[in-house]
Amino acid sequence: MKGAGCFALYVAAAFALGGALAGPLFAALSAVGLAPMGFPEFTLRLVQLAALLGLWPLLHVLGLRGAQAFGLASGTTGRSFLAGALGGFAAGALLMALLFALLLALGARSASAHPGSVEWPARLAGFLVSAAAVALVEEVWFRGALHSAFRRIGGVGTALFAVAALYGAVHLIDPGPASGAGDGGAGGGFAVLRGAFHRFADPDIAGAAAALVAAGVLLGVVRHRTGRVAECIGIHAGWVLVNKSGRTLTTTEPDSRWAWLASGYDGVIGWAACALFSLAALLCWHGLRPGR
Repeated sequence: MKGAGCFALYVAAAFALGGALAGPLFAALSAVGLAPMGFPEFTLRLVQLAALLGLWPLLHVLGLRGAQAFGLASGTTGRSFLAGALGGFAAGALLMALLFALLLALGARSASAHPGSVEWPARLAGFLVSAAAVALVEEVWFRGALHSAFRRIGGVGTALFAVAALYGAVHLIDPGPASGAGDGGAGGGFAVLRGAFHRFADPDIAGAAAALVAAGVLLGVVRHRTGRVAECIGIHAGWVLVNKSGRTLTTTEPDSRWAWLASGYDGVIGWAACALFSLAALLCWHGLRPGR
């Protein structure tokens, strides 16, 4: 109970700090012309920053110390870590490519009519940078620190499924077009947060939610079996790169009889992804030995 209470306090503190500070900070940055984004997105980014900064006290209270708590296995050489990340990247890219191939074969997506109009070298470079940044932050956060925290709180099963559920939930948080606080204000941050969970009541998001949880379980299995986040970072980066590139090269087909397999989130992540990620998680659980 102590560990669960600490985690609940950690989540509450992140939302409270982000909501309280968003308005004043956004107003101060806007006054000097440094507002980096719209206020709703700024509020959510501030909550995420508070959550990241809160990892150290959370782990400290749970008695977790050092790089191992973040999935950065002690004794692992830089070359070994890079090799693991690159291997994971290849596996993640292949898995997402298989998903696109399945959706194309079923007619849920189709080839874009104007793929040649995209400036691919610059676009791919941007996708790669984005994929690497997202994967590094999210995997050190979820499969690193939070996996360690939940394993200390409730064991391996809790770490796998609780972190996966949290991972899925975080990706569904969205202020939406009607946040009610587009220009900030003293209580603007809390106004944004009150409307940020509207997707959770949308039945069309069920497939995406299930797929995100399945993806989290797969990454958690890899983290548990390997004991580090290197492979998880690579897998996640491969997913993001191929997903972004694939959505540029293909378009959704909402009138297809199989459109429900990829609807509700980004036109890719849905029930088909859930099945594919779940199968991959089972194969990794049975095929990867601890420490490999």
